[in-house]
Amino acid sequence: MIENLLEPVADPDAPEEMKPPLFIPEPYDGLPKEAFTPPPILIHGMAYEGSKVLFSGPSKARKTWLMLHALLCIQSGKDFFGFQTERKPCLVIDLELMRPNLLRRISAIAQAAGIWDTSQLHLLSLRGRRVEFSKLREDIAKYCQQHGIGAIGIDPVYRVKTGEENSNDDAADFLLEVEAMAHEANAAIFLSHHFAKGNAAGKSSIDRMSGAGTWARDPDVLLSMTEAEQSTQDQPSFVIEPTLRDFAPVQPFAIKWHHPLWLKDEHAPTTLKGSAGRPKAGGTPAQILELIDPGEEVQSKELERAASDNFGITKKRFFELIRENLESGAIQKRKEGRSSFYARTPEQSVSAA
Repeated sequence: MIENLLEPVADPDAPEEMKPPLFIPEPYDGLPKEAFTPPPILIHGMAYEGSKVLFSGPSKARKTWLMLHALLCIQSGKDFFGFQTERKPCLVIDLELMRPNLLRRISAIAQAAGIWDTSQLHLLSLRGRRVEFSKLREDIAKYCQQHGIGAIGIDPVYRVKTGEENSNDDAADFLLEVEAMAHEANAAIFLSHHFAKGNAAGKSSIDRMSGAGTWARDPDVLLSMTEAEQSTQDQPSFVIEPTLRDFAPVQPFAIKWHHPLWLKDEHAPTTLKGSAGRPKAGGTPAQILELIDPGEEVQSKELERAASDNFGITKKRFFELIRENLESGAIQKRKEGRSSFYARTPEQSVSAA
């Protein structure tokens, strides 16, 4: 049980022999029939109440717009990209947008999607507030129980997560807290997370996210948004690749941006931009610099993946190029625990601006 992992069940100062066991297995044949009944469905063919749903995609891919659309569909009982939803109250926890802008965005999405009833939507605007997730979890769980909330959208996740993004242990600890909130609130949790740098099309959909691999392996529903081959600046188009833990596989499908909505495009191909293949192996110091934006710091593993995806640079060649850039003064290195981070030197950042 989740609560056994997070909360003490006995006096920690009691003698060892008097402490009850934390975990007690059950015989399969003795389980009652109700134990085999799954939770109520939230999105048919995709998610139950209590699921963890993660939208992943590149930065500025309008993931927040997509999440808000999904929550608006659920609170009104409207289909989401053709998937039937069960109408349940939803809660939006926003930590980024100014409150009037959040309200206007929700209004625009609802109007464009033909959702006229928003009476089941609840909001919590926390922009500018320092939020401790454990406290948020406690307060939100109580509110959700009182109002029958079926889904909670938290955006952006980096404003509430704890620990280092690239650490599997830290990511697992944070996502366990998320799962505890889902359990205590009896609601699905919707989060979004960004891709790593580089050509996403060259990787499996569950390997495209930045940071620790736990981010991709943990969710019950992973909706990966990757730019489609036919996408242009004037008409952005992406491919949704669902990865589902509890339901039958769903084939990838294309979506196109028509402000303020992502619309399903039944007839568009699902070929990903850049999927024709990686460039030949090799690499130059300048190519490494291309992957580090001025004023930005990139973790070594993420930079190595981007170098491989974009330029076909092998691991051995990557570290040779890093060494050349360090020796020339083009980049600087910072250590944090066992992780290394690279950034352009101030002179390089100015020249690139």
